Formats: sequence, C-alpha cells, structure tokens
Amino acid sequence: NNKFVYNLYAVIYHHGSNLGYGHYTASCKINESGKWYKFDDKLVSEEYEGNICNNDAYVLFYKRQEF
Repeated sequence: NNKFVYNLYAVIYHHGSNLGYGHYTASCKINESGKWYKFDDKLVSEEYEGNICNNDAYVLFYKRQEF
C-alpha cells in the first residue's frame, strides 16, 4: 500500500494580467520555526498560513514525508 503524505513548503505567486508581464513574489516555510514568510523584492514579512494558497499561486513546492 503506497500512501504518501506531502508537505507544502514554498509557493511562487504571479500578480498581473498574463504570465508574460506582472510581478512575482514567494512564500516559504521555515522548518525550525514552522512560520511562513513572504518575499517581495527587498521586503520580507511574516505571512499568516491561511493566506498561502490563493488565486495568485503559480508554482507550489512539496516535500514527501519520510516514514
């Protein structure tokens, strides 16, 4: 029985009307603290986990849990 569990650890967002133009940001989870942070050019801020998956999410990164 091959059941796997994956943990989301990063998301890239695209803000704009099409993929050729716009602005990209990212959110990443820091393993040690379990907190999420948003990266927007030079700005870094703590992010509420409930805001991570939204309509701007473009690429999601997962890591498979080891059992």
